[in-house]
Amino acid sequence: MINDPGLYTGDISFFKGREMTYYGRWTYKYEEAARQGADGIIIIHETEGAGYTYAVPRNSAISSRFYLHNNRNSKFLCRFSGWLSAQAADKLFTNCGLNVAKLRMEACKKGFKGFPLNMEISLTIRNSVKYNNSRNVAGILKGRKRPEECIVYTAHWDHFGIGEPENGDSIYNGAVDNGTSMAWALAIGKAFSQLKQKPDRSVILLFPTSEEQGLIGSIYYTENPVLPMKKTVACINNDLLLPIGRMKDIMITGYGQSELDDFVERAASAQGRYVINDPNSHTGMYFRSDHFAFAAFTFTPSY
Repeated sequence: MINDPGLYTGDISFFKGREMTYYGRWTYKYEEAARQGADGIIIIHETEGAGYTYAVPRNSAISSRFYLHNNRNSKFLCRFSGWLSAQAADKLFTNCGLNVAKLRMEACKKGFKGFPLNMEISLTIRNSVKYNNSRNVAGILKGRKRPEECIVYTAHWDHFGIGEPENGDSIYNGAVDNGTSMAWALAIGKAFSQLKQKPDRSVILLFPTSEEQGLIGSIYYTENPVLPMKKTVACINNDLLLPIGRMKDIMITGYGQSELDDFVERAASAQGRYVINDPNSHTGMYFRSDHFAFAAFTFTPSY
């Protein structure tokens, strides 16, 4: 099932309550299923727990997927993985004499154990495999005093590509997600380049590819960095700007996950602004964009 137990019980003593942890993220569930020796894993979609409608995993499933070539993390992949809509899951479990809503609440309690459904799944999978390339794009402004250290600004340059037509248009243009953030990063780079006194540390503008495919470009960068990861002081990522005008607040996705919060609060205060936590932390946005590849690298090189 999608997400963490606390989302449905409201129990803040269990994990982080309604706030998603990485254990609730579907990517972790894929990884853990493989570690436990499962042949396959199917996640039951539910809009509140996923943070998006079933159309998102469905559209992703009918498009080609990128994977890192010779990726050392391929051992964390099952033979197959996928999603079931809530409606399909209801039908399936009802045929087994089970109620999904009731089962979800039972599964949220400590001590819950999995059990066989006494059902079979039959699959025929035909793959057409192509070897292709997509590239990260980056620029660096060398630091004045400590050029071997860096701060990385990231904004992914990809979007979903081409899918099923909607109102006659099949192109996912990505003007907001993530054209706006690329403009944000370029504006920051221009400002740094025009300083009379260059910053002490190097500044890297990184435009990763394949963020929408699972942070592939940023994961590749952390494994093949321009400057060593141990010399990377911070990653500041933007994954779309809201084109609705000026605001007084600064919302930090993943507030409390980083010491950078303190710097943002001081800078915001100097501008007469204030910092707020992610109001939708149950959707796990912190784990869904390129900064997470940098955060994950610091605690497990095998991410």
